[in-house]
Amino acid sequence: MTTRYENVAHVWLDGSTIGMYKLKALTLEKSWELFDKKTFQSCGRSCPSSLNDLGHKIVKKCGGFPPAIISIGRLLSTKEDDVIEWKKVSHGLGFYLATNRHLLDIYKIFLQIYYDLPFYLKPCFLYLGLFPKGHPISQMKVIRLWIAEGFIRERKENLSLEEVAEEYIRELINMSIIDVRSTDVCGKVRSIGLVSDFLYEIILTKLDELSYCKIISKKDYGGNESCRRLSIHKNRNSIAAEFLKNITKVKSSIRTLLVLDLEPEILANVLNKALFKSIYLLKVLDLFNAPIDHIPKEIGKLLNLHYLNLRCTRVSALPSSIGKLENLQTLDLKHW
Repeated sequence: MTTRYENVAHVWLDGSTIGMYKLKALTLEKSWELFDKKTFQSCGRSCPSSLNDLGHKIVKKCGGFPPAIISIGRLLSTKEDDVIEWKKVSHGLGFYLATNRHLLDIYKIFLQIYYDLPFYLKPCFLYLGLFPKGHPISQMKVIRLWIAEGFIRERKENLSLEEVAEEYIRELINMSIIDVRSTDVCGKVRSIGLVSDFLYEIILTKLDELSYCKIISKKDYGGNESCRRLSIHKNRNSIAAEFLKNITKVKSSIRTLLVLDLEPEILANVLNKALFKSIYLLKVLDLFNAPIDHIPKEIGKLLNLHYLNLRCTRVSALPSSIGKLENLQTLDLKHW
């Protein structure tokens, strides 16, 4: 019997781990060997040097998952030596997954993972799409964000909200959706991440479909303009600045704002009292590692704020108005 759910295997084996074999993903070397075979060797040749770098990027995104490597290899075997088409697949894998008939079966397999999740895990799973692809995510940060968003509401068996959130993470690990990236000296999980870039692509398609959030990154993934969550990361142009400036002109419906690795001049132009007056409904404000040295006193008007992260910023003092934030659950000031 094969299953991607570890708890199913435990039931099948009456709680024992004897007889359980965890299949590992293919190594990059083996993945490339399989990809090269399916893409070129049927024609009696190997990958040309002009496509080598793109090919390795595509293979890495497959996460060592053989069916994905085979399907994409077959797709690209029809593209011959078209560098432009290969770039489209590399940069727009999510689009190809959802629209190309050669990849539709793989897309359905990964999409079914989302549909099989219990209702309480679906928003938690989608939330991982707000972070940059491939980067480890702090488990404690995710737990606090889920709580602030209201995803963790039940208290089961006298467990705290944090302990319930940890159970959710263990469920996602047992379902082979996320994996452990690092642990502390006691073996406790410190950071997590999605097991495959394919899952990240699936999340992006669902984020757009459900108007779950807007992501502004190097690629400027669109998302719906009226989304209540906004995640800005690795942006090196004026897109983020222009978007945030537009927010200051209206009463925004944004409830969550995550700013990750944004240029100092962009933050200096938009992180002001006008912005705080506009996003008065905000529940989550994450400015981790942001190059800022002060917070406007208007932050005291964010009466719905549950989560404020100023870790690793240059902010040395908080305005007295922060005492008005009666709903604040998390104030992260570590490494000031």
